[in-house]
Amino acid sequence: MRKILALLMLGVVLAATQALALEQPTIMSPREGAILGPSYEVVGSMPYRAFLVVVTDLVRCDTNEVLYTVPGIRHWTNEDGSFRFRVASPRVVVGGSGMDLQYRVRVYEANRNEKGPEALVIAQCTPGQVTASLVQGEGGLMLSAPQEGASLGPNYDVIGRMPQRTFLVVVTDVLNSETGEVVGTVPGIRHWTDMDGSFHFRVSSPRIMLGQRGLPLSYRVRIFASGAEGNGPETVINAKMAE
Repeated sequence: MRKILALLMLGVVLAATQALALEQPTIMSPREGAILGPSYEVVGSMPYRAFLVVVTDLVRCDTNEVLYTVPGIRHWTNEDGSFRFRVASPRVVVGGSGMDLQYRVRVYEANRNEKGPEALVIAQCTPGQVTASLVQGEGGLMLSAPQEGASLGPNYDVIGRMPQRTFLVVVTDVLNSETGEVVGTVPGIRHWTDMDGSFHFRVSSPRIMLGQRGLPLSYRVRIFASGAEGNGPETVINAKMAE
């Protein structure tokens, strides 16, 4: 009887262990060898609802050296395990022109204590677009996107990392490009970073503010930490309004 109980307990433990094992995601897009622009979609599935991380490494083709890693986005799949995420692939300065670069997209399941096996896709950069610089902002902020001088559409990604988990505010001022006058301010979004300080926010940038039709408009993006003691120093990005 004791042997039977011991075997049953062992079966329960093994079943629980298998049930808790993290799975490798199935990736349908991007495909191996795809050419990725400034942003791309990651589409796939898991056998169940899962918390996934998507990381994009920028890699030298000749040496396989990782030059830069875009902070991973973290997101739950749908209830059936399917997912479709929009991911930014910021352009970074890596040295001399003519260097062959590629992206390594890594997708994996994660929980509080561990990460699962990675699904890996090797993709190509859009030719001639690895040009923007990584912004080192105020208060320890490292900003991947948007970049100085970027053209922003109706909405845009704000991606970066703080040294620790931080409550951030993102404000978009709309300027008259000729005079520098502020003609309107988009109410700032307020959001906590992830536990490791990384963040990926989607921000709206309305095309026309306060009826200012016919004016040459541009954006000034301001990002700062906010807390009980007030607001921290601002990191400022000057951007264009996309045609």
